[in-house]
Amino acid sequence: MIKWVRISVLVENNAKNEKLKKGKGLSMLVETENINGEKTKILFDTGDSGEILSHNVATMNIKLNDVDAIVISHGHWDHTGGLLAALDLIGKRTPIILHPDALLPRVANKPKIRLVGIQFRKEDIEKKGGVLIFNKYAFELSPGIFVTGEIARVTDYEEPPKIYFICRDGDLVPDKIFDDQALAIKLADGRGIIVTGCSHSGIINITKQVKTMLGVKKFALIIGGFHLIGAKSERIKRTVEDLIKLGAEKIAPNHCSGEEILNIVPQDKLIIGNAGEIIEIKSKIS
Repeated sequence: MIKWVRISVLVENNAKNEKLKKGKGLSMLVETENINGEKTKILFDTGDSGEILSHNVATMNIKLNDVDAIVISHGHWDHTGGLLAALDLIGKRTPIILHPDALLPRVANKPKIRLVGIQFRKEDIEKKGGVLIFNKYAFELSPGIFVTGEIARVTDYEEPPKIYFICRDGDLVPDKIFDDQALAIKLADGRGIIVTGCSHSGIINITKQVKTMLGVKKFALIIGGFHLIGAKSERIKRTVEDLIKLGAEKIAPNHCSGEEILNIVPQDKLIIGNAGEIIEIKSKIS
């Protein structure tokens, strides 16, 4: 089980100070140590820009050369744009965990047609040392650290926007964003942590699935994009209420979560997750 977790927000839409650059995407470094003293370092997403990722990593005095793996939450450009730069900073062969759909061509059709998928070819990634490892189902990266795989859609109020399309088997079809996945961590004290990219599958769907997968009753932290920009107030309020009912102790909505949620999450539970923020969670049992 995991003794402590440190999450450093490397790229986000807002920055903690003027020395850091604001992005349009999301990237977080997740460092853990288990009860046996073994450490694991996961780069979760790479933001929208290699230049922004590299600048912020240097400004925060963070080293990526000992990263064990990269986890890609889904194949949109704002979560993968810094991938090649990240591999350069890591400087060694690195497993990249992602869903098979993540590399497929994608477009959005509002406000007009535009490319929204990953910007790089498989060959580009492999030349930089990336070793692509595809997963559809939950996978344990290290003891107590999981990627969720595909998320079951069980709520009646969470649905991805209908503006996305994906090229599958030679045909352009509506994109349900099945590749949306999260990072799940189980602390030694029995609490969970969720790190999510955009929650296109629904943050409540994600939380419910992780709760069952980890067998936890409480979450020390749920952080990431909740994709609630433009959502109706009723949905945002219900989302926050359900997160609390599911045992969320601290909530750090960022990236695509929107501003309204920051006023709805109770202040004693709210953590700001801008670029430059470093959040540490310790197990209550060492």
